[in-house]
Amino acid sequence: MSTTLLVFFLFLVILGPPVAILALGLRFHKLSHVAGLTGRARRIRLVWLAVLAAALTGSFYLLVCIVSAKLPGAHAPARSNWPWLHEHPATTVLLAALGMTLLLVAQPAKRLAGFGFGAGALVVLTGLGIHWFLTDHQEDVKLNAAWHLRQADVAYRETGARRAVLDSFQLQLPRCHHKDELELMPEFPGGYRALDEQIRRLMRPTAPHPPVDTYVQVECIVEPTGQLTFPHVVEGLGPDYDEEALRIVRLLPPFEPAIGRPTETRARQPLACTKQISVSFYH
Repeated sequence: MSTTLLVFFLFLVILGPPVAILALGLRFHKLSHVAGLTGRARRIRLVWLAVLAAALTGSFYLLVCIVSAKLPGAHAPARSNWPWLHEHPATTVLLAALGMTLLLVAQPAKRLAGFGFGAGALVVLTGLGIHWFLTDHQEDVKLNAAWHLRQADVAYRETGARRAVLDSFQLQLPRCHHKDELELMPEFPGGYRALDEQIRRLMRPTAPHPPVDTYVQVECIVEPTGQLTFPHVVEGLGPDYDEEALRIVRLLPPFEPAIGRPTETRARQPLACTKQISVSFYH
């Protein structure tokens, strides 16, 4: 039963838009002859033409999305056979709708049908534009804002302001143990959620607020006592964010230290190791 429903659904998705376009197109063509209509009948016909045009435009948009969808490969990542259509489905529909509208308007006998088609297509394209602005465009804005923040971090790093702290950290690395030597990794009491809540409490109200939710990645050494030492930024957002993140890490309470694996020469005991902490900044 489930297989039958799946096959029917796939059949409907693949053949639905072309069949709908054909049926709606024939109906639109039949109603496009408005010679002799006047007054209320003419206005009603115009409304029906706009409704059919909107349905045609929406069906064509679905068809473009289906035809240009990315298909998984056996030994390669999914890709589309029509990359431009996949990236610009709304633009494709806009060009097709504009061409159809101009074609109809150019014929005096079907000029009213052209206006109706243009009105219906405009409604659908406006909806697609609003959807794009509220979804994909907002994601692009966030990615662009995050990129500019990371570029500020790159420029700050190139000034050499972090060099002294990083050199001090590098000198301490020989006494830190690799994760393969550890039985238990260092952990904040209460886990990640408790750590995030503690970071939120320690963040000052005057801390900078980024245009998007993002983070500063801080690396430090967790001593056998659980204290965090030699914190430094490995992935930052610029001096203001970085200084706030370092201040918060320095104020964090002790972690549960790493526990080394027992060996023939060493008992099970706390050991020093490195750890990275994400300090989140919220929009």
